[in-house]
Amino acid sequence: MGHCSHAWKNLDPGVGARFGRMNRKITLIGGVDECERGVGDEASVCVDCYCRPQGLRYGGSHPITSLCQLTEFLMIRGFSCALLLVGFLSSPALAESPDAVATKSELKSIFDGSSLEGWSGDSRLWSVRDGVIHGETTDESKAKGNTFLIWQGGNTADFELQLSFRCNAANNSGIQYRSQHNTSKKAPNAWSLKGYQHEVRNEEKFPNIAGFIYGEGLGRGRICLVGEKAVMENGKKKVVESLITAEEFAELFQLDDWNDVKIVAKGRQIQHYLNGRLILDFTDSPELARLDGVLGLQLHAGKSMWAEFKDIRFRAM
Repeated sequence: MGHCSHAWKNLDPGVGARFGRMNRKITLIGGVDECERGVGDEASVCVDCYCRPQGLRYGGSHPITSLCQLTEFLMIRGFSCALLLVGFLSSPALAESPDAVATKSELKSIFDGSSLEGWSGDSRLWSVRDGVIHGETTDESKAKGNTFLIWQGGNTADFELQLSFRCNAANNSGIQYRSQHNTSKKAPNAWSLKGYQHEVRNEEKFPNIAGFIYGEGLGRGRICLVGEKAVMENGKKKVVESLITAEEFAELFQLDDWNDVKIVAKGRQIQHYLNGRLILDFTDSPELARLDGVLGLQLHAGKSMWAEFKDIRFRAM
């Protein structure tokens, strides 16, 4: 059997992966030593031999070397996984696997779907509608400066956050994290934040799209753009890899619809995922990195706008 050149379309319980146009079945096993490459329509293949030729990467950059990682890879993309775990318990790859990203069962919901309990914001602008957080500015109810709905339940040191958003294209919004609550007399309102921001937009053409890191109130502008794997060194950003093209992003983003976000922050490294795909990986410098702070959802000053958020789940790491 040659290496598969197409990602699988679905998984069959107890069988393994049935993939793409090649229409072959594969039983996935754990250890490389157990790999038996077959000919024809069926074979037993170790995870590494199956994933590496297709360019499937765990966390966007690491080779998938264990069934645990492969299962998480598929769950992120919405598959219902049922792998035949032959040789899994004895697989050396299990012991070597890097830190796994949390599954939904390990995440805690921080929005109850019916109220803004546990959140603080301008009650003129924030409400709950049809089970989602709804923020809106109008000509009658304007935001005096950028304003945020701030989560009161914890901080964002090392963490994972997952949520879904949608908004109109009149203005932009954001997901603020590792941020400082600005309570000075000069603050534009009582819910002003400064720190890292995951940009939220209803646009699909580079560079004004959802997902880049903006330094809200930091004087750093757009810190890292979508598609960049970058590190900050000696005061300058160094891009070391391209993660997604403009064309791929336009296909990935759901215009005028809900989009899924995942933010993972460990130490100075930050990763942004959109609809299951890694779109940004940034490591800030020791001098500039923000390592803790609060979480908030933004309504931007200026043109009237609305933004909505749902399925908000969080875990500290």
